Amino acid sequence: MTIELQPKDPTVSADTIYSLLNGNNNHLTQNIYGAARRSNLFQLPTDDPNFTGRSEAIQTIEAILTSQKPTALIAAVSGMGGVGKSVLATHMGHLLKAQYPDGQLYVDLRGQSESPREPIAVLSDFLVYGFGIEPQQLPLELDALRGVYLSQLSGKKILVMLDNALDGAQVEALLPGMGCAALVTSRERLMGLMGVGAESFVPIHVMPMVEAIDLLKRLCPKKTPNLDRTTTLAMLCGRLPLALTIVGKLLFGTTSLTLERLIAELKEERSRLEVMQCRTSRGEVDLKLSVEASFNLSYGRLLPEQQQVFAAVSVLRGMDFGVALAAVLVEMTEARVQELLDQLERLALVQMPKDTVDRYNFHDLVRAFGRKKLEPEQAHELGIKALEWYRETADQMDDFVQANVRLERATAIAAGMDESVETVDAALLAMGFAWFEAEWLNILEGINWAKI
Repeated sequence: MTIELQPKDPTVSADTIYSLLNGNNNHLTQNIYGAARRSNLFQLPTDDPNFTGRSEAIQTIEAILTSQKPTALIAAVSGMGGVGKSVLATHMGHLLKAQYPDGQLYVDLRGQSESPREPIAVLSDFLVYGFGIEPQQLPLELDALRGVYLSQLSGKKILVMLDNALDGAQVEALLPGMGCAALVTSRERLMGLMGVGAESFVPIHVMPMVEAIDLLKRLCPKKTPNLDRTTTLAMLCGRLPLALTIVGKLLFGTTSLTLERLIAELKEERSRLEVMQCRTSRGEVDLKLSVEASFNLSYGRLLPEQQQVFAAVSVLRGMDFGVALAAVLVEMTEARVQELLDQLERLALVQMPKDTVDRYNFHDLVRAFGRKKLEPEQAHELGIKALEWYRETADQMDDFVQANVRLERATAIAAGMDESVETVDAALLAMGFAWFEAEWLNILEGINWAKI
């Protein structure tokens, strides 16, 4: 078995490690052992000097990771791409150094990449570059390697930061034992982690408006003195920390770019995501500072059916949408569409509004991203299809709120059921009113779109 290691010293490759484990390339042994002796248990990335807000999440995570439970303490932070999970977790790691004075291990698990880190490689890195164990002394099997890892952590107070996790299976073997703690970030809710209760999960969302404005002012104080315009800019960014950071850097780093001009460019929905990206000195897009690149990491991992549903429902205007309309757009059964939408919701690509059942919505920037996955003709056809569904369903629901027509329908339905006409009549009336209450704003948005 080849152990995939990615040491910090670029001259030490995974092939070299493998050769050493098999007793070859003795002349390289001193180089590897030298790297091992330069062990470092304090691996956290630098704290973001512009970190702003997140007081509620900070309190929640601190409470989890400083409790007196006789088990490993685990906080799993989840949220959509660009919402600031890694920045928050890194900030928390620095805040908790006093509680975990023996070290802070860190790894980027690359969960959204084409090659997520394997647990056996991560454990090997921790043991070699964190604890200074010589590579030849490492076992080759995952369970045995985890045993060495836990023995090294035993009796110590160490925080393990597992950043950008793909799923629970990737994280399971990396969790520490009693006395230590783990801080995990992932776009997906890692509800399947063994032995981890619901109280360990910390979902984070876009910033409150006050915090979003504070972040913009911190990033570019000279160009954001006008509160109204800064508020508009924060709204156009959807209060998403990555988007706010990008536009703040654009304002700060581009002398000729005014707040008014940037707002005007962002108001053009079709080009909004192109504006929300920074470029290197060579003119290339900085993938770490691009909203579209961040979303693409999630989209690229979707199955074809998931991509189809995601792109199709992105054409919908209004507050939210239901499963029935989504099923019409993609020509699938409602049961299958709901399953796919629930998967997208777990992956933080769609959201489920509070106090709703079977309804979903988008963050504005994610919706704009989804529409870019469609050709203009496709988007137009889907928009017309949605309007036709609204018209046909509205006609039907209108029958349910018209007394004479409703009574006729209720009588026919009750004849085949063990229910009174009055009971069915009341149910139809409630159904009609509920549908119009849920959809009337969406219908107006659709009509406005059709007028353009």
